[in-house]
Amino acid sequence: MPHKLKKKEYHFTFKTVGRLLIFAAFFYFLINYLSAPKQPIFDPTVLGDEDTNSSTIVKDTFDQLYQKLPPDSRKTLENISTNPVIIQVQKEIEKIKQQTDGFPQKQIKQIQKEVVDRLYQTILKSIDQN
Repeated sequence: MPHKLKKKEYHFTFKTVGRLLIFAAFFYFLINYLSAPKQPIFDPTVLGDEDTNSSTIVKDTFDQLYQKLPPDSRKTLENISTNPVIIQVQKEIEKIKQQTDGFPQKQIKQIQKEVVDRLYQTILKSIDQN
């Protein structure tokens, strides 16, 4: 017959109370930490105490900086769109935009055509071999 094991008596000791208190404290702090509202992650595009939702602050800052520029620099900035280099860059940007218009769809269609072509070639080879 199988040998029966004797059950040990359970003793509620100071060590047990300490472990329960440590577990309860850990659980309490964990719940408080997880339920606390999260602070937003640092945004490197925001300067100082600037509000990320406020574009008026940015516009005002640029206006103030523009007012501090010398008159010659202001004229240069106002006439920058007539600069041949800027015009060439704008043309290149538009050209790239036109070339990439519908790029993913064009790639998908091209891949589908290649798959159909390969399937067609495979079917023709298998017919020729039989």
